Amino acid sequence: APELGNPESVALVKGGAIAAIAVAPSIAANLIASQLRGQPVVETTRRRLRMAGIIALVGCLGPLADSASRPLIAIPLAVWASLMGFRNSERYGLLALDGALLLGALSAIALRLGAVF
Repeated sequence: APELGNPESVALVKGGAIAAIAVAPSIAANLIASQLRGQPVVETTRRRLRMAGIIALVGCLGPLADSASRPLIAIPLAVWASLMGFRNSERYGLLALDGALLLGALSAIALRLGAVF
């Protein structure tokens, strides 16, 4: 087991923190948008969507700060993109909003493995 203060332990904790910084805001933004399904698109709905978009973009900060974790930026960017095209339907919620999390995660894996799109 790695010891505390060991460079391997520090790198592991740093990587975990950056992953949390990327994923937690992405999930929070997705939850906000999911709650808006079925509601009329009025000013308060648009305001909440803008806030969800900002929250998703905050998730980009961690991966931008560490080049080794840079592929994780795909997750919040995919969620942000799904919010920009928000449609008030159950189908959009299932396919685009929830699919954005999957697409972002798969893209991050592919980027990490060095795949070219």
